[in-house]
Amino acid sequence: MKKIISGFSRQFSIMIAILGLFSLNGLLAYGQCAAVNPLEVPASYINGSASGGGNFNSVIFGNYSTGDGGGTAGRLAVGGNFTLNSFGGEYQVGVADGAVATDDNLIVEGSLSNIAGVVRVRGDANYGSLTGISTAPVHNVGEGSNTVASGLLDFVGLATYYQTLSTTKSNLPVLGTTNVVNGVVTLTGNTTVSSYVFNVTLTGGELTDIKYVDIPFGSEITINILNTIVSIAPTTGSTAMVNTHRAKTLFNFPNAEQISLSSFILEGGVLAPQADVAAQNAQIMGPAVIGGDILLATNFSFQTSCIVDPLPVTLTTFTGKREGNMTNLYWATTMEKSSETFSVERSAAGKKWDVIGEVRALGESSTEKSYWFTDTQPENGVNLYRLKMIDQDGTFAYSRMVSVGFSFGAVAKMYPNPFSEKLKFDSKNISDVKSIEILNQSGKVLVQKNYDGKDIIVRDWEPGLYIVKMTGFGGNVSTFKLVKN
Repeated sequence: MKKIISGFSRQFSIMIAILGLFSLNGLLAYGQCAAVNPLEVPASYINGSASGGGNFNSVIFGNYSTGDGGGTAGRLAVGGNFTLNSFGGEYQVGVADGAVATDDNLIVEGSLSNIAGVVRVRGDANYGSLTGISTAPVHNVGEGSNTVASGLLDFVGLATYYQTLSTTKSNLPVLGTTNVVNGVVTLTGNTTVSSYVFNVTLTGGELTDIKYVDIPFGSEITINILNTIVSIAPTTGSTAMVNTHRAKTLFNFPNAEQISLSSFILEGGVLAPQADVAAQNAQIMGPAVIGGDILLATNFSFQTSCIVDPLPVTLTTFTGKREGNMTNLYWATTMEKSSETFSVERSAAGKKWDVIGEVRALGESSTEKSYWFTDTQPENGVNLYRLKMIDQDGTFAYSRMVSVGFSFGAVAKMYPNPFSEKLKFDSKNISDVKSIEILNQSGKVLVQKNYDGKDIIVRDWEPGLYIVKMTGFGGNVSTFKLVKN
């Protein structure tokens, strides 16, 4: 095994910066199922004093550093340190209904660090130490307590166990055929319920979509991705992975050292015993084993492996296309029952989502129905879109996310950055500015006015990150970030 606990290499950090990963609003699972966890921790690696058995949602052997919007629906074990870098947000553990509130649902072998955010745990939390002025995890009444303790899991022995398991699965006889074109992986079975094994070598390490052909429901599927560096992110025209096979699919990365997961919902479990992972805008919908570090994850969550259709709506496609200075969104359904509305939401940074329109659903249909919506005023840069699919009884679910980029040129800029006493306007293109809006990290609007050319006094503002939105007379919007010392 290359390593158990290590940091990202400089090369990988640069690669992630270039990818320009954007955030999903945190999506947490609301139900736990009884699906078998193929990556369950064997009892021989669990200290007898630990409660809850070996059914963990995620096991991370390295350090886990996360920003806002993340969570683990089930139980979480971290072999290194756990750090929450948040400006008042929450990281939730054990929120799924099946996570028992008296079990050890959070285990951190090293230190737990948390300054401004909240680590909320349903169940008991155990950690080797609490750093500096960090606040301890919080619990709802009757849902667990905190203990300073280490050694509940044998992480060293367990690392070897998972490495062996990964190698064994990568050597299974192949059943089924694989085709890879421009990052789209098509897996084809033989129309019978079987234990399928696919070996996949990605061109350039890029995975943009996964399609299943002639693989019946109930089949076990092992997907061995053999690259050492893997980038998983959708492109224009990508469709969401189907969840039909979620509970019995395992993505095995026997050779991977670096995995980036961006704006993608991976429908299945993940076994990556050597890999560092960078993840934003993403979910893993199943049990996961990560052998290295998770660094600077934002709006990334581990979910259970349940197959859940929270709404009687089957969404088959959802795409976005830039056409001139507008975004046209297209989606289609193959089944609707009692559906009410498609609410169209947009975000520039993935944390604050705005409703930009609604489309009435047809309500009752068993054939394909098509819908479209035009965003006439997209923002400068990357626009993230999602659908909130609302049923007649008020229940709802979100679609996958699509992104569409625009480059209008900046309306104007502000300086200095970082700032302390006042903010000034750059004179370039300043006559194009119609209005300005400044929000703090939590989304509170601090400034909202038409441009008047005056400096903005900020000496009383709290230190931290601020988001500036400038709207031009032509409707184009520039969004950028500033930091106050």
